[in-house]
Amino acid sequence: MRIAHVIAQDPTRFRGGTETVALSLARHAAEDGHAARVVAPRAGVDAAREVLDGDVELVRVAPRRDPSPAVFVDAGARDAVLAATRDVDVVHVHHWYGASLDLVRHLAVDRVVVAQLHDAFAVCALGFGTAGGFGTAGGFGTAAGSGAAWGDVACPTGAELSPCARCVAPALGTTESAARARLEERRAHLRAELAAADAVVAPSRFLADRVARALGVATPRVIEHGVEAPAAGGGEVARAERPAGAPLRVLLPGHRASVKGCLDVARAVGDLPAGSVALVCRGREVEAGVDAEIERLARGAAEFGGAYEPGDWPAMAADADLVVVPSRAAEGFGLVAAEALAHGAPTWVAAGGALPERVAAASASHPLFGRVLPAADPR
Repeated sequence: MRIAHVIAQDPTRFRGGTETVALSLARHAAEDGHAARVVAPRAGVDAAREVLDGDVELVRVAPRRDPSPAVFVDAGARDAVLAATRDVDVVHVHHWYGASLDLVRHLAVDRVVVAQLHDAFAVCALGFGTAGGFGTAGGFGTAAGSGAAWGDVACPTGAELSPCARCVAPALGTTESAARARLEERRAHLRAELAAADAVVAPSRFLADRVARALGVATPRVIEHGVEAPAAGGGEVARAERPAGAPLRVLLPGHRASVKGCLDVARAVGDLPAGSVALVCRGREVEAGVDAEIERLARGAAEFGGAYEPGDWPAMAADADLVVVPSRAAEGFGLVAAEALAHGAPTWVAAGGALPERVAAASASHPLFGRVLPAADPR
């Protein structure tokens, strides 16, 4: 069988949870003897085609001409994906960002399509289900954001669009009434896309229920993401030995941006006695200036270890006394939390999105591994 995974970012340049999951699915399909392909927007002058590890073909296509959240349909980007998947039997659409909000309807004409939801994109025009938290050129908003400031708007949990219109109007440079009209149009596109798919899948109960309420559609099927290379038996990994009086090592994994709660945990660490905690940051800074602010707030307690691969988790978990996932975003799954818990690392998560689901699942067999703390206030 020929299977393609359409994603929003070139995984050789940017790899978040969506890209990690899509690549993992493609590699496992290739191991099972299928022809696996990943289709992503081209960035820069990279080659149009490349074979990745695991015998997965990466096909880079023309990106959207205008990434604005007010532009829904881009025929050029859509047709580029159609051309790149013309010979494919099954297409998994992991994201519309970077493509076009009529992509599934065109793909479904002559092939099987799975709409695989990952985050709050289907219910939030700014992407992460947090007011003002998404939409700048770097991908993540700042505390000021491209929309309304955090705290000014309470994100709705149902189909109400007035709070959303108030939030996105500044980003669109328009009035709230005009923003609401655009959001109505966006919702109509998304309903039509999900209706055209042969299957709609969400990785968490939280996201499935939220999409159903916001769009007024059937609840997507919940299939949780798997985790690469978990500790044997899912048990606790051996901890690195610490000399007496050594600081507690707190691991902050994943992309670093204010919407991910990085500054919240840095502030909490900075309030603790000097030398008692080391905040170990692994991943990439995706919002300019966040690392400098983490250093300032943590008062010299922050360490930056660079990006990592899924295979690095055993060593990372062994080095950490505690893993924190303090995201303010409405996380659709929480892959870094799932990875940490699968490797037996005690993990504290924010009380938002699907993160509590990750702790609940792990606590069924290892009740001491996880804890849920208030979002935006990890103290």
